[in-house]
Amino acid sequence: LAFFPGVGDIERAKSRLSKRLQREVVALHGSLPPRQQDLAVTGGGPPRVILATNIAETSLTIDGVVCVVDCGREKRAVVDPVLGFSRLEQRRISRASADQRAGRAGRTQAGTCVRLWSALDHQTLPAFAPPEISRSDLTSTVLHVLAWGQQPETFGWFAAPPPAEIARSTAVLEGVGALQNGALTALGRQLATLPVHPRVGRALVDGKQQARLHAAASLAALVEEGDVFAVVPEGTGDDDVELRLDAVARGEADRRPGRWQRQGLDPRRTERFVRTRDALLSRFRSPKNKRGTGSASNELNWAALLLGGFGDRVARRRQTGGERFVLVGGRGARLSRKSRAHNAELIIAVSIRAGRRGQRTEHTIDVACRIERGDLPLERVRSVVFDPDSETVSAFVETRYRDLVLDSRLDKSNPDEAFDALVAAARRLPHRAFNIDKTTAALLARARFIKEQ
Repeated sequence: LAFFPGVGDIERAKSRLSKRLQREVVALHGSLPPRQQDLAVTGGGPPRVILATNIAETSLTIDGVVCVVDCGREKRAVVDPVLGFSRLEQRRISRASADQRAGRAGRTQAGTCVRLWSALDHQTLPAFAPPEISRSDLTSTVLHVLAWGQQPETFGWFAAPPPAEIARSTAVLEGVGALQNGALTALGRQLATLPVHPRVGRALVDGKQQARLHAAASLAALVEEGDVFAVVPEGTGDDDVELRLDAVARGEADRRPGRWQRQGLDPRRTERFVRTRDALLSRFRSPKNKRGTGSASNELNWAALLLGGFGDRVARRRQTGGERFVLVGGRGARLSRKSRAHNAELIIAVSIRAGRRGQRTEHTIDVACRIERGDLPLERVRSVVFDPDSETVSAFVETRYRDLVLDSRLDKSNPDEAFDALVAAARRLPHRAFNIDKTTAALLARARFIKEQ
């Protein structure tokens, strides 16, 4: 039994080992169907090599393992406490995890564990992995704490979450309408009863109010269960959500064996999608409207259902034909290879992964939903600015959704506006506004120093 950080590492090793070893090489990870996982853990038969992620660390028992090879690494899903996007990070395992992995060998007979790091490095490993609460999206958890009549800042956590994650989760709840002035709204109490993320719950509530519950349940299932495609079809379009739900609708209309595969869908994930969708429909006790599953007609308008819960995920393409977008809040993102929304100028980033940490972090959008300007509550903002390069005052009228500028045009500024802009610029850049000699500059520097003390 060999432990690897992720699925990609397993597939590469399996390809190489299968050519070199005269024995069966099998993979074991959470993305495999249950039947293939069962085949990997079944004991007996000829000797074989099992390549596994940390799913084999504690979740499964594999009989007959006589040797464990441990790379000492794992991949963890970590939620950025500021952005709320998750990222997969590869890290060293803890000493507790190393002990668990070693214990997979020799459970029924003598066994050996080979660790691919030194005894000295072993002493530098953390004793335990960080608790799940320190790296998870706590939006639903904070909502339930509030529904219990408690405050997340003073709640008696077994392990307290990061304050930044509580603040971010609270901001999300305010954005979806679940909180107002720190108190739960009627919508918030309703969202607390739903078995989905509050963002998704908002889409369900809006769908019920708009008599489009089946469409909303389909959206909710897609967001909750993840991508249904095994292989994303080639080509370009403007809406990844519509592409996926149309494929599911065609598969449901096809009663022949292999119906999901003919649409390029993953059977296991699609069946899970259908179960989740139908369970949500059953919870609301609404009759199914098959036409609403994935029709491409404009009257469905998927974005209108998503906007209430994902209003902070609206993004504008930076330039025509490009793959880069700017999100509400000014964060940058680009379409992934999974996305086909290359023709949309405005989107809702339904599924987005955080990029690596850094000043120029760029996030990745896997699933995007097209949205039209008419669906957004827009405002026009007039601003007057001084350009220090051209030393001119200009007035602009911008069309914005929240802080996202959709377009900007020049406007005439009046003398009072120009005066105020020049005064503000002079205060920011006095050395540009006035001809200051060395003696005066030194005096100003001393005055600034005294003021700061």
